[in-house]
Amino acid sequence: MVVAATAALAFFAFCLLASVPVFVGMGLTAMLGTWVAEGTLGLQDMALGAYNALNSFVLLAVPLYILAGTLSEESGLSDRLFSFATTVTSGLRGGLGIAHWHVCGHSWGGTVALEYAARRPAALRSVVLASPLISTRSWIADADALRRSLPADTQQMLIACDGPAPPAATACETATGSYYARFNGREPPPAEMRGYARTNGGRGFNRRLYEAMWGRSEFVATGTLRHYDGEPLLAQLDGRRTLFMAGQYDEAVPTTLSSFAARVPGGAELAVIPGAAHGTFNDRPEETIGVLRGWMHRHDG
Repeated sequence: MVVAATAALAFFAFCLLASVPVFVGMGLTAMLGTWVAEGTLGLQDMALGAYNALNSFVLLAVPLYILAGTLSEESGLSDRLFSFATTVTSGLRGGLGIAHWHVCGHSWGGTVALEYAARRPAALRSVVLASPLISTRSWIADADALRRSLPADTQQMLIACDGPAPPAATACETATGSYYARFNGREPPPAEMRGYARTNGGRGFNRRLYEAMWGRSEFVATGTLRHYDGEPLLAQLDGRRTLFMAGQYDEAVPTTLSSFAARVPGGAELAVIPGAAHGTFNDRPEETIGVLRGWMHRHDG
């Protein structure tokens, strides 16, 4: 055993001096040590153990998840999904016998509303882009800026949580919760929403769907939306019939939405809900609905 250990250490030192990649050197050293100590039978056991370790559905999910994201990006699947969503929405309008209607989308729903308004302008009375994702790069830039407004220790924790060796999950959840408490929802959900979640088994938020489309972090996009760019669609909107809406403390930062509104031909309007974060309908429901009613009334004439 001493001979095997000595031979293995000497061989590993040789690999390092020969600039062999560390992981390759470690693997070859393990094989050499096993062969010296146990002969060919030990190598057979090592190969069998490696195969059994890799023969796992859990591990198989990792490359398949990466493959699915790559196929979605390279094949344009994300754009096709938005096209499909606008087609389904048009079918709903036709099925209800509505000639023209108001389309309001919030957050990712705002992304669908943007796509719909650009593709189906003749069907619109107006479009409301409420706290929308217009492009992934602008969303992440705003998220980075908002993160810098948090206490230094929270900032450092959030950055570490996206690093190669993240802290414990509970610490990351606490830091993310601090971010959400400021910019996602500043008020607790009402009793009606909590009751709905209980009657439906608490399935209100689909974590797997969110991570597949966006990722595990607000600050790093790894899902199918990671390269989404709807900014060119702004030029296809009608400013007279377009309203951007956001909370005062929204993740969809009002100043950024103001710049988007200015890029719409004719100039779109922007409504900011005082005291609300991203969840305007939860934080300030009466004010949010009031803005929507006033806007729609103006465009129903």
